[in-house]
Amino acid sequence: MSNIWIFGCSFSSGYLEVPPIASYGGLLSKELGLNLNNTARPGNDNDKIFYDLVSNLDKIRENDIIVYQFSSFNRMGFFDTEYFSSAGIPELGTLHKHKEAAFSK
Repeated sequence: MSNIWIFGCSFSSGYLEVPPIASYGGLLSKELGLNLNNTARPGNDNDKIFYDLVSNLDKIRENDIIVYQFSSFNRMGFFDTEYFSSAGIPELGTLHKHKEAAFSK
């Protein structure tokens, strides 16, 4: 069976009350009868999305479908001990973002 590969940020991952299987990628995989490989994660910036694509090129087969979603161009990602993104900070400010575990520090 072929696969559908989803690369993106929270718009593609399923986020908050939306489980990954109910995201548009999950719905597409069900409708098309494909295995779902959703690498999208909330907060991903465009560099991380591209990194995820390149990291999986050896697993993508000829009849697989790739959905590549660009994120906001003002997002920046950083690697410390794990990936950290500036997602939402320019739009919502740091006070709002402190409510999320990744930004609590």
